[in-house]
Amino acid sequence: MKTIILSIALLFSFILSDAQNLEAGKKMFNYQKYASADIALQQAIKNNQNDAQGYLWQVFVLNKLNLMPEAKKLISKTPASILNNPYIKIAKGFIALNDKDSGAAKAYFNEAINNDRKRDPALHIAVAIANVESINGDNLFAINLLEDAIKKDKKDPEIYIIEGDAYRKLLDASNAFTAYNNALDIDKNNALANYKLGKLFQSQENKDMYLMYYNKAITIDPQFAPAYYQLFYIFYSYSPKIAKEYLDLYIANSDKSPDNDYLKVDMLYLLKNYSDAIKIANQIAVTEGGKTKPRIYKLLAYCYDAQNDSLKTEIQLKKYFSADRDISDYAAADYYLMGKILEKKGQIDDAINWYQKAFSNENSQPIEISDAAKLSSLYQKQKDFQDQAYWAKKYYSLKPDATNVDLFNWGVAAYNAKEYLAADSVFALYQSKFPDQAFGYYWRARCNEAMDTAMESGIAIPHYEHLIEVASKELDNALYKKWVIEAYGYIAAFEANTNKQYDTALTYYDKILSLDSTNEAALKYKDVLEKIIRNEHQIENHQAISNKKEEKKASN
Repeated sequence: MKTIILSIALLFSFILSDAQNLEAGKKMFNYQKYASADIALQQAIKNNQNDAQGYLWQVFVLNKLNLMPEAKKLISKTPASILNNPYIKIAKGFIALNDKDSGAAKAYFNEAINNDRKRDPALHIAVAIANVESINGDNLFAINLLEDAIKKDKKDPEIYIIEGDAYRKLLDASNAFTAYNNALDIDKNNALANYKLGKLFQSQENKDMYLMYYNKAITIDPQFAPAYYQLFYIFYSYSPKIAKEYLDLYIANSDKSPDNDYLKVDMLYLLKNYSDAIKIANQIAVTEGGKTKPRIYKLLAYCYDAQNDSLKTEIQLKKYFSADRDISDYAAADYYLMGKILEKKGQIDDAINWYQKAFSNENSQPIEISDAAKLSSLYQKQKDFQDQAYWAKKYYSLKPDATNVDLFNWGVAAYNAKEYLAADSVFALYQSKFPDQAFGYYWRARCNEAMDTAMESGIAIPHYEHLIEVASKELDNALYKKWVIEAYGYIAAFEANTNKQYDTALTYYDKILSLDSTNEAALKYKDVLEKIIRNEHQIENHQAISNKKEEKKASN
């Protein structure tokens, strides 16, 4: 009799242990402690090979750990005694959903909740969880199942939390809010429901509300790690010291993970504790070897750059960029950092290529403006004026408060690139925006002069005339005075050489000398023109005398 009683007690203890492990696994799942949940569920299955719920929840956990091949192996090895268990069918349906086989998934789910089991809300809840947890799940189907479960059990907060998740996936914030609050009406000290409300309000960027709910979650349960992570993330960008406090609490209450070590390095970098960040990052690289995530090399690069160690920065960046990964993961700042290192080494062409990649991947307009300015400057140093003009144009177009100097630099770059028509258009814009300044008129004249090198069409003349009109108002400005003299000189040359209007040309040289009595070119060409004019007059007089003589002979 004692033996029978002992056997029953032992059996009861195993059942109790199994149930405890299952519930512990589910709680850890909700607390995002997936590695711990996996261990607890493995133990539950070990204690009871027929624990179908244990298998299902371990599949959910393996999905979170990105180990679905292992989940398939687990279900393929379930004992024959539970192959037809509804929880095993739900597990198979969940696997089918992840494989995008919605038809097979629906068939498994319907088998699990057939007519004989319609009164079991636990199965409805399990199928709903499977759909909510899968990216390919049917959330409306999940909600309908949960509504059926609520009719049979109105006092289970878990049902409402899952329903809130389903509504959130459907982007129905209003019903999600109602569902989570229904859970709190049943259990006001439910940390998970408060956390879910925090997530909901965070998606709506309602800071006061999401901070309130996250703080409620950790007040209810100081071990609720997910809320600490969100608070760490919230404060990360603008209050590093507070963020570090939350990170420490998150790490203390979550599973040990290499990802936590990465977060430590992130945090140390943000706090400018570069030496410790480098130490931990190098430890990670040694420990993980070939499995090291590329971001660790990126973190090392930024730390070394902060210490002005260009050589080590470049080494780590090369490791980072050579890693096998999706190129879309790279940030614009990563490309820029490599460009900066190469520019320091004097490898300007290579630096330019990296800066261009940075620009192409940048989403911040202020940084795009800075990148365009950098590229324009580098191309100018390379005397590549065509590309300088291209980036000067980008810079001007992006900059909301672009100045006359920005417009001027673009125009001069185009002029130096011998793109005279384009430069003329830029300075036409300058002229329209700043009509009281002589720069637009002067450079339009220069552009048109360059397009009329033979001085045949005179297309530069109107612009020089406009220049004279504007610049003559400020002749005390040495530059303006110089330009007026230059304009007079060009018009004089055109009148003399093209139009052969020597008298007109002479008046322009006189205007130059009225501004600068010692101007050598004006004195020289005035002298030349006066001689030409005298010779012409002498020829004309001689011709007139000859004509009179001929007329006199003819009359005799």
